[in-house]
Amino acid sequence: MDSPINKDKMLNEMIESLFGGYLTGDTSKGFGVKVDIRLKPYDYFRNYVKQIYDKGLLSKGQVSEGFVNVLTRALDNSEVIEVDKRLVPMIEQTENELFYRPLFFETIFVNAEFHVGDYFIKGIILLDGMEYAAHIEDWFIITCAVHKDGQGIFLFTQLLKEPLAEEDFKNDIIAKQAMEIHTQLRHMACTFVDLVMMNDEDLDIITIKPTKKQQEKRERYKRPRIPTRVYIRPKTHFIKYIEEYLTEEAKPFSHRFRVRGYIRHYRNDRYTEKRKSKPQFIKPFYKGQGILIQKKRYKVMQ
Repeated sequence: MDSPINKDKMLNEMIESLFGGYLTGDTSKGFGVKVDIRLKPYDYFRNYVKQIYDKGLLSKGQVSEGFVNVLTRALDNSEVIEVDKRLVPMIEQTENELFYRPLFFETIFVNAEFHVGDYFIKGIILLDGMEYAAHIEDWFIITCAVHKDGQGIFLFTQLLKEPLAEEDFKNDIIAKQAMEIHTQLRHMACTFVDLVMMNDEDLDIITIKPTKKQQEKRERYKRPRIPTRVYIRPKTHFIKYIEEYLTEEAKPFSHRFRVRGYIRHYRNDRYTEKRKSKPQFIKPFYKGQGILIQKKRYKVMQ
């Protein structure tokens, strides 16, 4: 049986090695690892770590030991949340408020693929800072952003702590991309947590826990524990709303624009405790009539 996790040591490794803002996996060094982009995020991360050990990249000094330790512990201790694909656009297009709220599990792996610009976000790992060492009211967030051409960047950040400035990166292109991903990543993480914890009217939530016997068998064979899996699916009326929202883009008449969703939190003292405990999800929608005005993206050329 593996020894218990030293949470103080884990937090210190995070802060000292990774959380000055970001740590970017330099794919020119590549870590000598190629992972199939078609894998689901949880399997993608697992396969990545497995290849690091199988290829002896730690002993060759090609990968930071602190980096691998934190990633491995996060995977070993996370509960996996399976998010229905139909919910992804709602999460991507909701700009939620950034403030600390306790996570419903100590460590969460959001097993869904999101999009930011030309990047695929291969899952989101959330660690609750209040559950570690110094009881920090913040989240630690880990993801792998994979460009459409297959090149990946690992990002480590915090929910509330501001990221490093662009000039702190050696590569200007990576800096701009990382900053954009960081901004949207934090909003998506908050939206996901609020949707799961506060929105049972729109979602069906099914939890499947492994049995004690299953876990004991894994321990005997020194294999990673089986995570609890939580399946998040939209209810019928919410599915209809999502489908109508997504088909709006195809309507061809005068001028309209997209309004990002948000979650309205009632934190002012004038509200009752009952009202404070029930934030309201304002879903993304379209305003006006006519041709959809899309936000333009500009490519920066050197």
